[in-house]
Amino acid sequence: MSKNDFGFYGSGLDGYVHYKQSVDRINQSAPMRKYEVKSQKKYEEKQLGSPVVSLFRVVSSIMIGLAIIFVILLLK
Repeated sequence: MSKNDFGFYGSGLDGYVHYKQSVDRINQSAPMRKYEVKSQKKYEEKQLGSPVVSLFRVVSSIMIGLAIIFVILLLK
């Protein structure tokens, strides 16, 4: 790849201009993407509940599973 080759965007001054425009557009939309990620996390927290509730669900599921295994072993 030569020094003035910008790959997909072309080479020379035209390639640089197209490359720079794309980079600028990406950088302009970056704050919006951060906001979207934060709102997605809030949505997931609403769906899953607080971490304490999630931990309680996991622990209770494990306890129920162990109780079922214990009953099966006792019946054998």
